[in-house]
Amino acid sequence: MSKPRAPTPPDPAQTAAAQTQSNQQTAISNAWLNNVNQNTPWGQISYDQSGSGPDGTPRFTQTTTLSPNQQQINNIGEQNSIGLGNLAQTGINTAGGVLGQDWNQRYFDGNGATGGPLDLASALGDFRGDTEARTRELLTRGLDDQFNRSEESLRSRLANQGVNAGSDAFGSEMQSFNAGKGDAYANAEVIARQQALGERNQQMGEITNQRGINWNEALQQYGLNDQADFNARARPLNEITSLNSGSQLYYQPTTPGQPNSYNINGTDVAGIYNQGYQNQLGAYNARVNQQNGLLSGMAQLGAAAITASDVRVKRDIEFSHTDEKGHNWWTYRYLWDGDDTPLRTGVMAQEVREIAPHAVIQHTSGYLMVAYGLL
Repeated sequence: MSKPRAPTPPDPAQTAAAQTQSNQQTAISNAWLNNVNQNTPWGQISYDQSGSGPDGTPRFTQTTTLSPNQQQINNIGEQNSIGLGNLAQTGINTAGGVLGQDWNQRYFDGNGATGGPLDLASALGDFRGDTEARTRELLTRGLDDQFNRSEESLRSRLANQGVNAGSDAFGSEMQSFNAGKGDAYANAEVIARQQALGERNQQMGEITNQRGINWNEALQQYGLNDQADFNARARPLNEITSLNSGSQLYYQPTTPGQPNSYNINGTDVAGIYNQGYQNQLGAYNARVNQQNGLLSGMAQLGAAAITASDVRVKRDIEFSHTDEKGHNWWTYRYLWDGDDTPLRTGVMAQEVREIAPHAVIQHTSGYLMVAYGLL
């Protein structure tokens, strides 16, 4: 059995040259496909080969020819631009007078807009005096009369119970009464302070809100006046800029539509070469592995007492005769025998398995063996 021959890898230089040539041919084909001459209502666009590069790649020249009407419109537009430019140059002297004046931006009087600094004492009044007035109001509203009546009622109750003035029990009751009275007066002062503070905060919010409204109104009016001043200064400059550019008056002809675009995908010559080599190399490796496995299996068979009779390991097979038990005998050589090896004689395991399956054994290599002593 001859050893498989490894495939020859592709030459990198030849592969690169073939890929470059393929890319150039693809680019040239795309250029011829897409350089389409156009005839439009606005004129003509034509492509002509005007030479070639050092490597022979063709060069093209694009020529656009306007129709008579479009050419006339273009000429008029150019003349208008020149005239407007000259007019703009004349207006520069006028603009120079505007630029020669200093720009005095308006002053925003925020103090006057809000009415000047905020005087809290004048705006909100005396907080301490207001608190004292409210406290007196709460106390005189009924607390004094209430506690006078309560104290008189307490003294009468204690006298009826036999608790005399000056006794410890009497002193304890009066002390508790006076503590409650003090708490009530202190609570009245807290309520008065909270009422005064709430009203003061409300007044402060109203004042602050009004000052904010006045500020925003004044700032808005300032912005309008300042913008008007700026527009008056910038107007002649904008007119000169517009005349100098001529952007508002210059006529732009409609651009003709582009033809359909075609594209030929490049051929991956290098990839094809490499894939072909990889396929050949894979087949070669498979044959080598198959041969190695076969030789390994045959070596195991050779060491066994049973003969390898699988038809898959034989070649040069010819029929010899049929014995009295119906087994066909053949002459053959093994795959690993040389061509000058004498012919061997034996049976084929696949045939014996049909008549005497007990005489056929499958080796761990997967090949069939025949025990001739059981035939």
